[in-house]
Amino acid sequence: MKKWICFCLKTEKRIWSSLLLAVLTGVLCYGITMALWTHTGEAITMRIRFAQVTPVAGKDIKNLALSESADSEKSSTIQKMSYERMKGGDVMYSAYFGLLNVRSAPEKDAELVGQIAYGDEVRVFWKEDSGYVRVIYQKPYSDEYVEGYCVREELSETAPSDGRVYLAVFDFKQYDERWGGISLGSSYETIASAGCTTTCLAMAYSYLEGVVSTPDIMEERLYYNSDGLLSFPKVYTKSSDGDYLSAAYEKLKEKIPVLIGGKKDDGSPHWVLIMGYAGAGTELKTEDFLIHDPASEERYTLADFFAEYPNFNKIAYYSGA
Repeated sequence: MKKWICFCLKTEKRIWSSLLLAVLTGVLCYGITMALWTHTGEAITMRIRFAQVTPVAGKDIKNLALSESADSEKSSTIQKMSYERMKGGDVMYSAYFGLLNVRSAPEKDAELVGQIAYGDEVRVFWKEDSGYVRVIYQKPYSDEYVEGYCVREELSETAPSDGRVYLAVFDFKQYDERWGGISLGSSYETIASAGCTTTCLAMAYSYLEGVVSTPDIMEERLYYNSDGLLSFPKVYTKSSDGDYLSAAYEKLKEKIPVLIGGKKDDGSPHWVLIMGYAGAGTELKTEDFLIHDPASEERYTLADFFAEYPNFNKIAYYSGA
């Protein structure tokens, strides 16, 4: 009887040891599985996350991520679909003459995250029921990409070939209170009083470099004499040739904005920036050239500019690194 009781106790001990080992093994396997699943999930999230973008002036740089859903099954379906779509995408072009808004969500009141200029190439991934499509595009002269949503009907499967040009150039004003009172070099002149050229270069450089350089930042990069007159950067070419409209149009087609200077009859000078052309390209007229005037919110064309400053001086444009 004593031997039988010892046998039973040893057998029960082995059974409990086996059960304890099984439980510990199960817990260990579960922990490893959850760790791997979490790591994989994070990797997928990183792959499909929106790229960092540089938005319009006055907004902070943001990292836009896919909105998370409380329904995990629905959320994983959206992520899987987006990741598959992000592998390719259809090449399309902006057919909107001007700047086509790109928003953070497929709705008109969503945050503005970027703008596509006329003729610029985009990658389109899928269409929303609202009429929006998700797009990604590279900013001109930049390594940065912008992602968001824009209206599908404003995109074309073929690049525009009608001769029009529109560059997504910032429109700075020299009298802006944020920098208007800053002196030009060590002179008595300020950006507000005589900084039209500085402001035009700020607009041009912001576009060409893909990094916003406001007029106050540009003032620090330029050289001025004691009267506040600046020396153009060495990478800029100046020309007083009579056929300046043709030269300006050729540069616009190369996606290079052009500075143009004029004078009043009393000799008062002024500079504006040519950033677009709305004609057919066959007959060049001043009313077809679009400008950003740093001293006015009412002059939109080169014809408007020459109505105030009728004497052509010269043009200047970026020509080298």
